[in-house]
Amino acid sequence: MRKLTALRVLVFIYLGLNSLVSSAVTSDSLFKEILFAPGKEAVANTLIQAISGYETGDMSELSLLMEDLIKRVITEGDLNAFLEALLIAANQFREERKYDQSILFYQKGALLYRQLSMNEMEADCYRRLSRIAWENGRYYLSLESGFRALLYYERSTEIVPRSLSYLYNTIALNYRALSQYEESFRYFQKGLEYAKMDKNESLMGLIMANTGRLFFLKGEYETALEYYEAGLELEMKSTSLQPVGRTFTSMAELFFYMNKPDSTWQYIGKALEIQQSINDMVGMSRTLSLMGFVQKREGNFHLALQNYNKSISLAERWEALEELRIALKGISRVYAVLGDYANAYNYYLQYSAIKERQFDISHLSDINQLEEKLKFEEKEREIQRLMLQRQKNLGLFFVLIALFALFLTVLFFILYRMKNQSLYELRKQSDTISSQKNELLLLNERLTEAKNKAEEADKLKSVFLSNMSHEIRTPMNAIIGFSNLLSDGAISENDRKMFVDIVQSNSKTLLQLIDDIIDFSKIEAGQLTITNREFVIDQLMEEIYLQFFNKMQVRNDKDIVLSFTKPPGIRDCRVLGDPARLNQVLSNLISNGIKFTPSGVVEFGYSIEKDNDESFVRFYVRDTGIGISPEKQKLIFERFRQGEEGTTRPFEGTGLGLTIAKGIVDKMGGKMWVESIVNQGSTFYFTIPYRPVLKTALQVDRATGKQESGAKFHGRKILIAEDETYNYIFLEKLLKSTGTQVLWAKDGFESIDLIKNHPDIDMILMDIKLPGINGLDATRRIRKFNRNVIIIAQTAYAMDEDRQKCLRAGCNDYISKPIEIKKFYDLIGKYMG
Repeated sequence: MRKLTALRVLVFIYLGLNSLVSSAVTSDSLFKEILFAPGKEAVANTLIQAISGYETGDMSELSLLMEDLIKRVITEGDLNAFLEALLIAANQFREERKYDQSILFYQKGALLYRQLSMNEMEADCYRRLSRIAWENGRYYLSLESGFRALLYYERSTEIVPRSLSYLYNTIALNYRALSQYEESFRYFQKGLEYAKMDKNESLMGLIMANTGRLFFLKGEYETALEYYEAGLELEMKSTSLQPVGRTFTSMAELFFYMNKPDSTWQYIGKALEIQQSINDMVGMSRTLSLMGFVQKREGNFHLALQNYNKSISLAERWEALEELRIALKGISRVYAVLGDYANAYNYYLQYSAIKERQFDISHLSDINQLEEKLKFEEKEREIQRLMLQRQKNLGLFFVLIALFALFLTVLFFILYRMKNQSLYELRKQSDTISSQKNELLLLNERLTEAKNKAEEADKLKSVFLSNMSHEIRTPMNAIIGFSNLLSDGAISENDRKMFVDIVQSNSKTLLQLIDDIIDFSKIEAGQLTITNREFVIDQLMEEIYLQFFNKMQVRNDKDIVLSFTKPPGIRDCRVLGDPARLNQVLSNLISNGIKFTPSGVVEFGYSIEKDNDESFVRFYVRDTGIGISPEKQKLIFERFRQGEEGTTRPFEGTGLGLTIAKGIVDKMGGKMWVESIVNQGSTFYFTIPYRPVLKTALQVDRATGKQESGAKFHGRKILIAEDETYNYIFLEKLLKSTGTQVLWAKDGFESIDLIKNHPDIDMILMDIKLPGINGLDATRRIRKFNRNVIIIAQTAYAMDEDRQKCLRAGCNDYISKPIEIKKFYDLIGKYMG
């Protein structure tokens, strides 16, 4: 039986192995060396030496030579040693960084173990193959191999925490390389869970450092630093210094982006010191590329080229594709900055070739076809083996019948049982193959579905970016064009006033577009906030009506009638909610109604409804415009979607308005839908929970009068902390007209020194993004010795969480850029009046 099993193993090796020996070695001589080798290690060494002089392109020639070798080994030799030698050779090739040979050997080993139903060994081959493919930058092959290994591990009753932890870490690294950060983080967490189960601090440190790199790529630098430091603390306890050196390189890169140059160079030095001491050439290649990148940013282009060239040399010598790709891209950019476009283009072509190889998924279909072929041929050979076995048993039967007639009945019984057992094994193997085929078909379906979704998303993003470019450039064209005309001294005063109005109007349009992008980002990130306060619905609706009525008067929209309908029997309806967000939703729907109604009526209103003991407010916006087709009604609330898409659509817009409106309504706990008939009009509905408030002395905050240049703050002293000259000039001009003494600090440290030297300063206008030390840190330091000075944050960071960060740091108030003059004077007067 042992020889029969060994025979089957060699048949499979004969079918699957495509690369072993050099044409300089004959099959006869190689067979003799293998035949007389004393063990599996000796067989492996013989195979390695025989093909060491061949490149990847010689695989077909080596495959033909192997056919001769297998025919000789079928009847002689140690088959078990030969199979184990195959895997020893694969591991040796990996250590020598001959990835093509190593990957090929592990693939064939995995397929052979599958045919032998040795699932644990098959899974181990795929786990090792996944790691090697990732090291070589073949991310899709690595992912496929990793998931094949998981098919076994997730069904196995015996859990090996360390193997699972390494496997999950490798899968997460591939998702990280493919920029699928959510999937990557999920698998890193799984890997960390099993590393903790194994109590392996070195592995825990590696995974935490890899997770830190993930958050660095996402731009979440503080979180990345936390993971790096936690991982480094665990890695330092290990005897291996390689992960420590590579983590130092990652932290140096992080500190560069956190604008901490001293820490950047400090950690680059630490990384190089360790990598040189342990001869980690791959890690040194990554560190040298980082040095080149930093030196390029600092303007030291000659040093940058030197370090990039050193990195390329190391990466090529050690076949480190990822490091080589990074270095080639970096040196291409340096040459481009220097104006040497020939070298820049040459290096960029090399970078692109490596990137295409890393993201190539063409191997998937080849592997599936080969696997199906092996399954079919295995069935044929299994049947032949059973037929041979039966013939031998029959021959033995005729010999024994002459010698042992009495043994006839027993012999028949044994043969019958053997036949049934063989058929049972054959059926079992057939069922296993069928099950594995179904699993592969399901995997292919999922990959195809994911590919189609990615292509659809890419198409929508392309259309969205094209529309966004148009929407941004249109107001920018007006702003830049009429700003240039204002510099002409020959224009009349009426034209000048008209030009100023046009610039201001288009500036507001551009700012509204930026606000839409920010709101969309908040909704996508799940960070949209709703602030509930008491307000009167009718009052809000009247303000919205007046707002649009005035706009239509200015535009002379005489063909459209705008109307607001109040529900009968309801007056002074006071509720708890977010009036600003409600205004945003209604304004968006009314604006759409006006835009898509060439002539007719746009009506909006609300009613109080009740359903299943729950009360809600139902708002509606109805128009008699062009309407929406049924198939488009299902898409208009999706991101980047519009009723008309592409560059030829008749109406302007980014395609974000309805997505944002629906996101706000969902956040409020309501829902939004549309009813429409083409060429007859549309009605948009949405609801919010009805939370009535008893009638109180609700005070409405209304600004009184224009303070602006009429404000006077004589004798007051204000410090402007601002590194942008034009922003300082703008604020200084506004304050000079009020009689205020103005001081200027161009960075965070200077602002702290001026407050210490001028304790009579009444107020600081603190920019948040300052060189040296940012505005928030500067505010915290000032508050340690001066609790009385008024600090107002003035910044282009305009999200709600940015305001909260400013207030927590010690600022009294906050104003976002671009600064409106009236709001500015009102805010200053609030603290100076």
